[in-house]
Amino acid sequence: MLFNQFSRTAEAAAALRAWGAMTPEGRAVFHDPHALRLTSRLWRQRLQNPTQRALLINGLLRWMQPIAHQVLARSHHAEARLQASALSQYVIVGAGLDSFHWRRPAWAKNLHVFELDHPATQTMKRARCAARALLGEPQWVACNFERESAADALRRSAFETTKPAFFAWLGVTHYLKPSATRATLAALAEVAAPGSELVFDYSVPPSQIKASDWPLAAGLGALTALLGEPLVGGLKPETLTDWARESGWAVVEDLVGPPIGDLRLPQVTRFAHWRRADS
Repeated sequence: MLFNQFSRTAEAAAALRAWGAMTPEGRAVFHDPHALRLTSRLWRQRLQNPTQRALLINGLLRWMQPIAHQVLARSHHAEARLQASALSQYVIVGAGLDSFHWRRPAWAKNLHVFELDHPATQTMKRARCAARALLGEPQWVACNFERESAADALRRSAFETTKPAFFAWLGVTHYLKPSATRATLAALAEVAAPGSELVFDYSVPPSQIKASDWPLAAGLGALTALLGEPLVGGLKPETLTDWARESGWAVVEDLVGPPIGDLRLPQVTRFAHWRRADS
């Protein structure tokens, strides 16, 4: 993304979550009733108008529905792991237009929630929250992952490095150079106390994508490039296993997709779950 521009792909992801909230199959995976309010006016117009929504979802973007399912599944997966962890600090890395703080207020009340993201995206999001009367806030922590260490950013905040934390890093690594992803994983390990957990998703190289999913991967790449945030990732699971070992994480699982009913997810991204090893 551009240095001073908020994330266009974050808006698109919120629009896909809003679409999910409007459909029975989407709600069965992950229900985000605030996504529509948080995304842009143009996306809201398209999704609230039945004719435009049908044209957009059933016509132009029908091929993208597996990606929409993936966006819903990654949020479902991360929050299921968060709930199972019973940890009290929750860091949403590259939070975008995530609505956890408003969607799950009773849960958020018992957590210390930190949203770590690009300052331009946070400025846009805070303005939308204020305009749409989304009351109460997480703790905002500004960070440009290409230019600053996530560890340094968290140390500026009220985050407690002596207490285990749960980190969710969704929909971000795809747009970072592998070197930036590696550095961020190491930086999170710096401030993660033993027992901390991390869930993130990542793109795989073309050689690891099934031939049947190649058109979807190509279309997704073209769309994100059009939004000004081209896909520049592409990581092998074995590479990430090496990075985990060198930075002090232990791999708990690495999946093509979390098992959610009979939902079929395309093999263009994977879901990783790591735990901070004892030091």
